[in-house]
Amino acid sequence: MKYFTVLALAAALAACGQEPADTSGPDSTANSEEMTAQTDNSEKVMAALETCKTVEANCGEGAVGYLVFPDVTSVALGVGGQGGNGALVENGQIVSNWRMGEATIGLQAGIDAASYVFKFTDQAALDKYKTDGEWSIGAEGDITIAEAGATAQGETGGPTLYVFNSEGLMADVSVGAMKVWRTDEISGEGTDAMNEDGMAEDDSNM
Repeated sequence: MKYFTVLALAAALAACGQEPADTSGPDSTANSEEMTAQTDNSEKVMAALETCKTVEANCGEGAVGYLVFPDVTSVALGVGGQGGNGALVENGQIVSNWRMGEATIGLQAGIDAASYVFKFTDQAALDKYKTDGEWSIGAEGDITIAEAGATAQGETGGPTLYVFNSEGLMADVSVGAMKVWRTDEISGEGTDAMNEDGMAEDDSNM
């Protein structure tokens, strides 16, 4: 009887000592990398918006929303023109992710990368851009380019574009054409709500 008890105990200990099976795979790794990249971009977006308000005070005045592209370069697009990833910010929260491409923008000599912030002061105009989800800027002629130290910008009904880098707001910026489109819609109120919703959704699938 003792012999069988010892065997049963040994079997139980052996079972406890086994490592759990690795359930991770390519999908979970890809999801983790995507979440990390999205978090990094969100941090860059918010940092770029704060920088815009620092380099030009009127960037933070009278806005109902901002479309922010923190790092636009020709390399990011991969083909002719310029491009980069960004996000729409409302009430201090990121509500959707956006992408810029096919942009032909004239910058100061020797500069091929910058941050771009579109400030919306009209809710109806912002709602239209959000509803369309994809639009071309420049060709429509409804964009105002911010000038350093200007107390007021021209009123076109569209957004005001702030182009800047670490040295400040850029001068002599010209926009030939630019395509912008939404890449996803974030649930809830901002990035924190998005993370909570994502976790809840995962739990429901378990």
